[in-house]
Amino acid sequence: MCGRPPTARIAVLDAAMAEPNATEIARMTLLTVTSQHLPRAVVISVAGELDRNTVPQLAAAVERQRPGGARDLVFDLGELTFMDSSGLSVLLTAANYVRAQGGRTHLAAVRGTPARILEISGALKVFIVHDGVEDALALPEEPGPPRTGP
Repeated sequence: MCGRPPTARIAVLDAAMAEPNATEIARMTLLTVTSQHLPRAVVISVAGELDRNTVPQLAAAVERQRPGGARDLVFDLGELTFMDSSGLSVLLTAANYVRAQGGRTHLAAVRGTPARILEISGALKVFIVHDGVEDALALPEEPGPPRTGP
């Protein structure tokens, strides 16, 4: 038998089954994804923690960009504090799609843990990496094959 009195065990169970409080809700929504459509690129800004729980937000944002007219995709990762392999997978899938459409995928302001994950995995070879979004957008547009439909 547990060393706690029965009422203490019930209190622990009640706390575990309770509705999430504001702190727990904040932990569940640790990712913010915004996008900006520019004439030659779409910039997707990612802030917070990108893991298996939050990756659907980024995947949905990337999916919404697919039929667009911009050739290049820029991921602004300056506010990304954590990324696991599921986040890396979304970035690589997006890069493959953009490349198949004749575009380039850029990573801007990568630092900390996400930079280390990209480095260790060898994925940095897939992307054009920049210090900031402005640097990514300043590159001359590369001619490529005409874009095809979705």
